[in-house]
Amino acid sequence: MEKLGEQETESLKHEKEYIASWIASKLRSHGFNVKRKYLVEGIGGIKHIIDIVAELSPIPGSTIRIGFLIHTKELRVDDIEKFIAWYDELPIDKIVVISLGGVDVEAYELAQKYGIDVVKPYEHFAIDVKSLRAISTYEEYYIKPKMSFKEAVEVMKSKLKPSILRRHKGRLKSVALIYVPFVVINAKLAEKNLAAGSIDILDITLAFDGVMGYPVIRSGSNIAIDEMMGSFSEISDEAIVIMRNITEHGTVFISELSGATGIPKERVKAFLDVLSDKGLVDIFGDVVEVRYDVLKKFIDPIKMAKQSGCEVLKGKPKEDEGVIVLPLKAYVSKFIELVEAINGKMESINIVYYPLFVGEIVENSKRLRFMVIDSVSGEENPAFCPIISSIEVVEVFEKQSVEVH
Repeated sequence: MEKLGEQETESLKHEKEYIASWIASKLRSHGFNVKRKYLVEGIGGIKHIIDIVAELSPIPGSTIRIGFLIHTKELRVDDIEKFIAWYDELPIDKIVVISLGGVDVEAYELAQKYGIDVVKPYEHFAIDVKSLRAISTYEEYYIKPKMSFKEAVEVMKSKLKPSILRRHKGRLKSVALIYVPFVVINAKLAEKNLAAGSIDILDITLAFDGVMGYPVIRSGSNIAIDEMMGSFSEISDEAIVIMRNITEHGTVFISELSGATGIPKERVKAFLDVLSDKGLVDIFGDVVEVRYDVLKKFIDPIKMAKQSGCEVLKGKPKEDEGVIVLPLKAYVSKFIELVEAINGKMESINIVYYPLFVGEIVENSKRLRFMVIDSVSGEENPAFCPIISSIEVVEVFEKQSVEVH
């Protein structure tokens, strides 16, 4: 496992994401309680962040705890010596090193001598990164559009007609039905009621767009993404560790957070600002308090679609001429880590593909903008323009959209 704050290439991040998600899914299927990016404190207050901690209680009063460390560089003797020291310091029964790089022969032999397992995922699991991307650790659903392609085109054209309050500007050149992936997490949350001194168990649903990682909320009769809260997919490991510590106590002093997490005080403040912007904590001078009311902003897209009379089908929609299915790009593991950090227990993860009709508006062969029609509400929905206007989506749109005459 790399040190906090150490930079990794984008490809390595994706590789670790797929490997970690695959391992966590397998462990959960065997009854383990799994925590990602977990801060473990050992003898003398020594703290280390473990990529995956898996716990199992085979009999009452007995708990087995396994720590998984994902190592991206070549595994050397000095790495194993460090993990041996961790073995002695931390309350871990077993350490498993997942090596994504090479493994030095002496390092492997030393690990075996001290009971540390070294696993090469592409050899022991007989998988590669491409096949990992195809492994589904969640259920997929898609919402069937409530309106037809023709109806969507007519709505777009009607909105471009000049009126007393609106002059004619641009024409509809091409249209596509775009499915945007949402990551929908159902979990149980143990909410600490500080005033009453009690703990309430809540059923929560959190939804994020699977392209940029923005929260999915309701805006009038439409579904929308909240740019103001920022991407939850890009929350740093340090911020997750800090959030977990705040949740455990409910209220904590900023000065205490640095000592508890091993993160310098100035950096703690910067990460707290990020968590505050996302509505997860309140800051009162030197005191930080966890917030739960922000979770009420999230909306369940499946529930909303059914309430609107839409059909929800199991599986992934098929691409065709004029039909585009955007790929899942956000780091799902970050959403899982966040749920665990706020004292939540995962129940299920679903990927829900939400249908939007997108039209390209041009004038004199020059693109003016994109018009987005929500196929569930039938109304214009500009909230998704940041996703639709990204370079990658525009390039796909240009190839697969249908010309309008």
